[in-house]
Amino acid sequence: MKNTKGLSFKKETISYDSTGVMTGLLLQTFIYDFMATTALLSWEQGTDLWQVSKEKEVWKLQKGSEYFQISPAQEKAFEATLNGGLYVYWQPYKLFTDRARKTYTGTTMLQGKKAFVIEVYYENSEDLWTYYFDVNNFRLVANRVNHKGRYSLIINDSTEDISSFSLAKTRTSYRVNAQNEILFKQASYQYDIIEGH
Repeated sequence: MKNTKGLSFKKETISYDSTGVMTGLLLQTFIYDFMATTALLSWEQGTDLWQVSKEKEVWKLQKGSEYFQISPAQEKAFEATLNGGLYVYWQPYKLFTDRARKTYTGTTMLQGKKAFVIEVYYENSEDLWTYYFDVNNFRLVANRVNHKGRYSLIINDSTEDISSFSLAKTRTSYRVNAQNEILFKQASYQYDIIEGH
């Protein structure tokens, strides 16, 4: 992963309410150039195409050909979105480098698969993240976050075969209880790699 020069992908997010009714659709494109330290995010909002980019520490926000000033609060929000886009892909790999408290807790059955379980506390966060890895191929099966007693389980439904990293292609987020019993579907995600090198 250290030699990765760039990554570009499209992401589709569909949100649902607790009864299964679709409440939102978000189409985004993420483009990262790690050598030039640039990042770009574009998304559709109604009939408008928005784009935010960061080159070193310079931010640009535009809607079509019109440019806008970015407030410090917006910078922080866009930074979190861009970092979140990478987190989805790097999460199984970054466990090796993240400064976080990691505990191996054994194995469990999850969605019919036997999985290794690793619990993680990140710096400056009270959330408990749990990662589930397939015991046969060590690929990430799912991760769960416990945010103040509210559990979300995100299952990797399929992996891509373009980048050679076996990154997530489709994922589904569920609200679950402490025993990982599904209460309802919260969101579905689809990732389509444009380029990974």
